[in-house]
Amino acid sequence: MFKTFISTVALCAGLTFSVASPSTAAVIGSFDETRTYQHYYLTGTDYSDLKLALETAGHRVVAATGVVTESYLSGLDVFFTGGLDIDPASPGTATMTELMLLKSWVMAGGTLVVGGDNSNFTKATNSWLRPITASMLEMSGGNVSDGTWAAGPDPLLAGGVAGSSLGFVEGGLFASGSYDSLASYKTGVTAIARLGVGQGSVIALGDANFLQNGTSPTNRQFIVNVADNARVSIVPLPAGLPLLLAGIAALALLRRRKVA
Repeated sequence: MFKTFISTVALCAGLTFSVASPSTAAVIGSFDETRTYQHYYLTGTDYSDLKLALETAGHRVVAATGVVTESYLSGLDVFFTGGLDIDPASPGTATMTELMLLKSWVMAGGTLVVGGDNSNFTKATNSWLRPITASMLEMSGGNVSDGTWAAGPDPLLAGGVAGSSLGFVEGGLFASGSYDSLASYKTGVTAIARLGVGQGSVIALGDANFLQNGTSPTNRQFIVNVADNARVSIVPLPAGLPLLLAGIAALALLRRRKVA
């Protein structure tokens, strides 16, 4: 409302100005080793290259968590599940409380990235996707290899991602639905999907392994792009706003003098 008021006054006064873009530095969290397979989480050893890429781009990766809580999500712009575990001793499946918190957080503008894998991991991955996306991103059992990023213009495919190889090995695939297909296997079936939910979005990966150390830099660039385009929680004051307000005050004073 405040920005609308300022824009209206400036327009009436014949002024033009550009509002400074909000910072693209995002805060990113993930599950820890108690919920993920091996070390497939952002602060784990298998994703150290990905963590470095995010931090080099100016984003902040915070300590991983074993449980999704309201306080943990409140400080995040992006939550990445990592590669979810299927071991009953450290289950990667979602709890009802975690789903309720995550859905509210995504609806308010958060970005959820869910890491899948082959058909052995379908149950764990579906436990996060189905309740939040109304089954539109539900994974189906399958072990498909090879794939390519979509070629269309999309901010998540910038930086050389579009059209490049995924390099998947036995990844899971997605049932057809009303979502954006960001990458496909050689069979044409969707490998990476995106769906807008409220003010936020859910991104589902058919295979979390393509982000591990030693894989293509363009795959890590995709996650950097996700962070770049996340709905950041802090919007700074436009740099020129104090000058604009001073100008409006001066115009108002001149108008009063002319009326007098």
